[in-house]
This record gives sequence, C-alpha cells and structure tokens, in this order.
Amino acid sequence: MLQPTLVVKEDDHKVVHECTWSWVTMGYGSKDELDEVPTEPWDGPPRRVALVTLRPVVSDLLPSILERRPVKLKSTHENVQDIL
Repeated sequence: MLQPTLVVKEDDHKVVHECTWSWVTMGYGSKDELDEVPTEPWDGPPRRVALVTLRPVVSDLLPSILERRPVKLKSTHENVQDIL
C-alpha cells in the first residue's frame, strides 16, 4: 500500500520532525488500530473516521511549518459517525 507522507527539511537538509506526517508517525502500527481513529478537536465534535481517510489540511501546511508544529488533519469523508 502506498501511503501519503509529508516531510519538511531545513536548508541544511535536516528533517523537521515536528512537521513530518504519515499514518505511521501518528502511532498506528497494528492492524486493529488502522480501522478507525478520532478526529482532531479543531474539526468540531469528536468523530471516528477510517485512518486511511486522514490527510493534511492544505491551507495549514505553511502555517504549521512556520510554527514548527504538526499539520492539522481532516478526513476526506464527511459521513463519519459521532463518538457517543
């Protein structure tokens, strides 16, 4: 399976780890954990979405790099179920 990945490097080619993202860097390594994960607090009420639907928010790429923080993530699917 090909996974989306975000890697940011400094001018000296060193990786900026705070800004690096992939499904693996989210800490989901086992098959059971790959099914569903919670959405992020900035994205409204908590919901569970399939991990493979999470992508970096394009409009947050530059701000997250400048602030040296993880990029915001959003599910590509709108029909997700609320966490009870």
